[in-house]
Amino acid sequence: MTVDEKRRYSPRYLNKVVIDQIETFISQFTEEIRVAHVEAIEEYMDAVMTLWDIQSGLSDIVNEHYSGQIGNRAVSSSINLITAIYNSFLPEFLRDKRLTNELNLGDILPHLHVSRMISYKTEIPFSLLAPTSFDEMGNVTKILDMIIKADDGSPKLTQWAIPAIEDLIDQSMDIPDHILELYVPADLA
Repeated sequence: MTVDEKRRYSPRYLNKVVIDQIETFISQFTEEIRVAHVEAIEEYMDAVMTLWDIQSGLSDIVNEHYSGQIGNRAVSSSINLITAIYNSFLPEFLRDKRLTNELNLGDILPHLHVSRMISYKTEIPFSLLAPTSFDEMGNVTKILDMIIKADDGSPKLTQWAIPAIEDLIDQSMDIPDHILELYVPADLA
């Protein structure tokens, strides 16, 4: 294999090809995304903050009355679990720092909810929005990796890749054969 072929089939190069295809497709909808992004964030935050305020208030009062008890603490334990889960729905900068986030989710839950809402408002496939971040003007700022280097050095599809590639194909985007060759049923397991 020549140097050019190795570079063309490297995980880094293949990742760039898929990401470029996603960005090319999404960039057609910058204005729609800008409007939908603002609306989706506002709608999401309104819904989540209402639930968070209710749950946080309940957690505070339950912990005040029941957290120090010895023995079965089912009420306190279940409220704390639910509160920690609700906490993960908040953007990181708003999270209650007293609650540990053992899952280390970052902002993935808020991002996925906002992506779903943008998809609904714009009809852009969710799988192309989910791995993508935008600025306030609707421009793509980042797309998560689609293809990475496996332990043996070969290209490997990430969890984001299969649905994104399927939707790119559905949108008549040209996916090179050397990327489609990575797309095998074993990756679906």
